[in-house]
Amino acid sequence: MNKIIHFLLTTVITIWSLLTFLVLLLLIHKYNNPVTKSISNYDLTHYAQLSVMMIIALIKLVLFDFLINNLSAIKSYIANLKRKTSIFSISLSSISFSILVKINYDLALKFMVADGKTQALFGLVEISYFSQKAFTIILSIMAMIIPLLGLLNNSHRGLNILASIIGFTTLVLNFINFWPLFTH
Repeated sequence: MNKIIHFLLTTVITIWSLLTFLVLLLLIHKYNNPVTKSISNYDLTHYAQLSVMMIIALIKLVLFDFLINNLSAIKSYIANLKRKTSIFSISLSSISFSILVKINYDLALKFMVADGKTQALFGLVEISYFSQKAFTIILSIMAMIIPLLGLLNNSHRGLNILASIIGFTTLVLNFINFWPLFTH
C-alpha cells in the first residue's frame, strides 16, 4: 500500500511540476513578446484551479500515508481520549455556564439602562439573545451526552455521571432567566 501511495505522490508531483514549468515558460514568452499570442488570463485561471486540485490531492495522499503508517498510535490516542471524555464534558459545561452568565449579565445591564416602556416589554429584548442561548444549549447537550457515551465504555463511571449531571444542570439553567439577580 505504501508503494502505491508513493507512486501516486510522485506522479502527481511530476505532472504538477511539468505543468508549472510549462506555464512559467509561457509567461516568460508573454513578458518578452507582448504582441504575440501566448497564455491568456483564462488559461491562468484554469491553471490555478488545477493547482488547487493538485494541492488537495497531495494533502489527501500525505494524510492517508500518515494514517496508514501511524494506525497503532492513533488507536492508542483514541483510547486515551475515551478516558478524558468526562473532563471534556465538564469543560464544555463550564464554558456554557460562563457564556450563560455573560448573557444574563448583559441582559441585566440593558434592563438597568432601559426606560420604563422598554422594561415593560423586556421579554422582546430577551428573545433577541436567543441565538446566543441556542449556542449554549448545544454546548450543554453535548456536555450531557458525551459522558453518557463514556458510560458505555465503562470508564470512570462516577466521574461520567457527575459530568452528565453538571451538563444537565447547565442545560436547565439555559431556560431560567437569572439576570434579575444582577440588577440588585
